[in-house]
Amino acid sequence: MLLDGDKAGRERQNALMQSFYRGHERAVLMLGDIFGQEECEIEDLVGEKLILPFLKELLDVQELLLNKPDRSKGSLVDQIKSAAKRQNINLPDGWKAEVARRIVTHWSTTESDDMPREVLDKAEKLFKEIRKRFDGTAP
Repeated sequence: MLLDGDKAGRERQNALMQSFYRGHERAVLMLGDIFGQEECEIEDLVGEKLILPFLKELLDVQELLLNKPDRSKGSLVDQIKSAAKRQNINLPDGWKAEVARRIVTHWSTTESDDMPREVLDKAEKLFKEIRKRFDGTAP
């Protein structure tokens, strides 16, 4: 089980550890633990450079700028929420899922050589940790 390192993810982890995954703690991975970032969410793996252009397209805005106070908010999602609020931009329900859909659609037509190196590096680290955790274990 892979969970975001945000409050909701930590709450889900605690609930799972007390029920379904009791005795199988290695089967629950927190993104924050893997990447050493307390409030790490899946959007942090993709990164601002990829997410913001698709988000601006979705919102039909020219600019969505993250300033220094926004960047101090923790996860990229929290930073985006802070910037949107400051700039009076409404983030519609489901915006994260729609941005993810658009990114995946874009990636489906992108050559692997054109994929951002930093995203590939993070994906490699994530999958290595998943393999390490699950080799020889079963929940």
